[in-house]
Amino acid sequence: MVGLDNLYTGNLRNLDRIVNTPKFTFVEQDVTKKIDRDYEGIFDLACPASPVHYQQNPIETVCTNVLGSINLLEIAHAQKIPILQASTSEVFGDPMASPQAETY
Repeated sequence: MVGLDNLYTGNLRNLDRIVNTPKFTFVEQDVTKKIDRDYEGIFDLACPASPVHYQQNPIETVCTNVLGSINLLEIAHAQKIPILQASTSEVFGDPMASPQAETY
């Protein structure tokens, strides 16, 4: 398993439990840049989810969403592998309840 992240909003401490396991490799890289690696599947979670982060640099957020998604889709297509595009609850606007249940 490979975790690819530019650490814009993340921190390597979040990976303490798995970073030194033999089946995990961490690569510090931005998904908007060319990615040269073979994969078995892709989970696209690459976007600042917190308003504090995405409002701080809206252009980088849009580039991550658009260019990053295009890069990952091109890899998935070229390598004929599945891709999962995930989102954040922020797409639903200001919540009336927090935390939000899956049924919200």
